[in-house]
Formats: sequence, C-alpha cells, structure tokens
Amino acid sequence: MHTLKRILVFTFISILVIACRREDNRVEPPRPFAEQYPVDLAAIEDFLETHYMEVVNNPGGIDHMDVRFKKIEEGGTQTTIMQHPDLTFRILELHDLQYKIYFIPLQPGAADNPKPTNVDAVFTAYRGTLLDGRVFDYVQTPTMMMRLDLLIRGWREIFPQFRTGNYVDNGDGSITFEDFGAGVMFIPSALGYYNVPQPTIPVYSPLVFSFKLYEMERIDHDNDGIPSYLEDIDGDGLVTISDNAIIGNSNPKHTGGMAINANAYGFDFSASFNWSVGNDVY
Repeated sequence: MHTLKRILVFTFISILVIACRREDNRVEPPRPFAEQYPVDLAAIEDFLETHYMEVVNNPGGIDHMDVRFKKIEEGGTQTTIMQHPDLTFRILELHDLQYKIYFIPLQPGAADNPKPTNVDAVFTAYRGTLLDGRVFDYVQTPTMMMRLDLLIRGWREIFPQFRTGNYVDNGDGSITFEDFGAGVMFIPSALGYYNVPQPTIPVYSPLVFSFKLYEMERIDHDNDGIPSYLEDIDGDGLVTISDNAIIGNSNPKHTGGMAINANAYGFDFSASFNWSVGNDVY
C-alpha cells in the first residue's frame, strides 16, 4: 500500500514537472510593435554609444574581417560604434512603423560581382551576438547555401547591400575567399525572432551580426525557368509587392456577338460570332 502511494505521488510530481516545462515553452502573445520598437531602438543606440569594435585585418586568413565588440570603460578614449565613419542605416516601413536598421559596410565585395536579392541564397560566415555580448550562433566555415527568404527579415534587408567575393584555388583541395562583402548589422527584435523563444535567444532581443558574404545562388522559387531575382523590377535588391507592374486593363471597351440561323433543302445552318475590343490579353 505504501509502495502504491509512493508511485502515485511520484507520478503526480512527474506530471507536474512536465506540465511546468510545457508551460515554460509556450509562445507568449506578441507585444504591440509600436511599444516594443522604441525599446529596441533605444537599446541598440545605447550599445552603439557605449561600445567600440575591433576588426581583424588579415587578408587570406580565415579570420580576416572578424569583428569583436567591447564596452568602453570609464575614461576610455576608443571611438564608439556610433562615431564610426561608415555607420549607416536603412529605413524599413513595416507594421505601420519606420524601422531603422543600422549597419556598417566593412568591405563592399568585388566590384564586378553581383549582389543577392532577398529571394536568393547566400554562402556566408557569420557571428550572432546579443547586446550583452553573449554569442548565440557562430559559423566560421560555411558548408551550405542559406535561402534568405527562409531567414529573419533583418538579413533579407541587409545582405542585398553587399556583393560577393572571389576565391583562389590553393591547389590542395581548399580555397581562399578574397574581396568578399563584409559588414555588421544591428537588428531590432521585430526583424529577428520577436516573441518566439529560441534556445539561446530570449524573446524581444535585438540582434547583432557580423558577416562575410562569400558567394550566392539565384533561386527560381516558382520553377518557371526564370530566376526569381528578375522580378525585382525597381532594382532595389528586394522582390516585394512594389515590383508588381500593372500592364493594362483586362476589361474590354466593347463586346458583341452575332448569330445566324438558316434552313434550306431540309438542312439547318447556324453560326455565331463573339468579339471583345480594347482589353489587354494576359
């Protein structure tokens, strides 16, 4: 009897623990974007005002263009990231807001090479950190293309600002990339994972990425034989609804028809004609 009670108590505790774990993993309802974005922007700009960055200059080395962020100690004289001469930003209109995405182009990429659009795939090395310095993701040697349309919005906005690099065959089965696009981006949480918890990223976390764009691949999303980037009509590197072109009116200006029926020598004849004028054929 005592054994049965212990089993029942253990079972109850186990169920309670499992229930608590499931409760902890639930996605909380999203906060209003208009409330969260000012918080994110203030946190990002504070980071830019209180930190400096070190960039590795080692052409040909795997660590070339690696970036490290450090907080300026009291009395420090380092140049803040906010004062970096190449710091710039893009404005993205989304959620009835204007998101400011800060980024720094460290290398533009090879001048004759293409830029990806937001519907292409990229071959990139990168490091992702939180504003408190914790590294949540790091890829030094990429092994596969990554489709931008399946990644966070911040990446889809910034990677199209850079060109790919070139590579040299070292003769031993390895290659060395050079002249690749490299930069840093500072992403508000709404353009990252927002309220969706990740294993190493708390909800509503602004994200910082340093990255190197080695190569890219054009993707044909609808398998019509035409790469999807060709639908970037306005040439801004982003395939969006603004690239839809109105080429005419499918409604005709005039329509009509005529029918003829006849009978002769025991035979019936009939014919009909229909027309439309003034419409565009799609």
